[in-house]
Parts: sequence; structure tokens; C-alpha cells
Amino acid sequence: MTIRMDNLEGLTLAEMEEMVANNRHLGCEAMPMNVAYPLIERVLKRQQYRKLSKGQRGVVLRFLAKVVGRSRAQMTRLVRRWMDHRCVEPKLVKRTCFARRYTAADTALLAKVDAAHEDLSGPAVLCIMGREFRVYNKPEYERLAGISVSHIYNLRRSEGYHSACTSR
Repeated sequence: MTIRMDNLEGLTLAEMEEMVANNRHLGCEAMPMNVAYPLIERVLKRQQYRKLSKGQRGVVLRFLAKVVGRSRAQMTRLVRRWMDHRCVEPKLVKRTCFARRYTAADTALLAKVDAAHEDLSGPAVLCIMGREFRVYNKPEYERLAGISVSHIYNLRRSEGYHSACTSR
């Protein structure tokens, strides 16, 4: 059974408490963020959450957790974010970007070596690139001379390698 509720921010505290108390057995699916976060903001603003007593805040928190389909801990974090910044927005995720050791020119050079030697195995290509740098003193092979065999295969799977192969 699907229950659709409109204008949730217009409910009074008593109606929120009644809904939470009478529907303990009901569970709601988690709303998507783009729907849930504006709803949370509207309810908190309409209820003047900052001015509520501790008990009343608990009612609003339990109501939002039930309606939005988030855990109590998650709702506490979202309400804290609203209290601090007056908005509930997803946090920007900062992922670590590792520095690239091998450039697009190195990948293109590997594609050129593979084309010249008709796609030899990784260890054979590593020997060729090491010889190009150490014996023939070609500086463009310096980084590739110290590459691992497994990373040769990683570079062969990259987009830069395939675009260099198709441009031959």
C-alpha cells in the first residue's frame, strides 16, 4: 500500500506526534536526496525548530525520520547541518586524486613501441624500453624504463593508449 502525503510542512506538532505514535508499524522508503532535503528544510523552518523545547524537537526529529525514511542518527546529522548553515545540502565528497606518474606522451610512446614490435608481451616491451633509455640514451624513455610489467598492461587498457593506437 502506498500512502501519499502532501504539504507535510503544514502539520502541527500535535499532528506530527499523532502520526508517529499511531504509525509505529509503518516504514517508509528512503526518499531521494533531491526530494528529502528541501522537505526537511521546509519542515524545520515552518516549525521554528530553533525555538522548540527538547521534547518538541524530538517529535519533529522522529516525524522527519519516519517520513523521509532516514535513521535517527542521520536525521540528527542533517538537522545539525541545518542548524549550523540554515540549509541541508549533500556534503561535497573530496576523494584523493593520486598524481599521475605516466603522461599521455608516455602512453602514446608505449603504443608506438607496441605497434613497431607487433604487441610483444609486457616483459619484452619493458626490456625494449629499458634498452632504448640505457643503451641508446633516448630521454623520452626514462619514465617508461622503470615501469612495472603490470603497469604496462594497465596503460594498455587506458583510453589514451587506444586513441594513440587508432591514430596510427
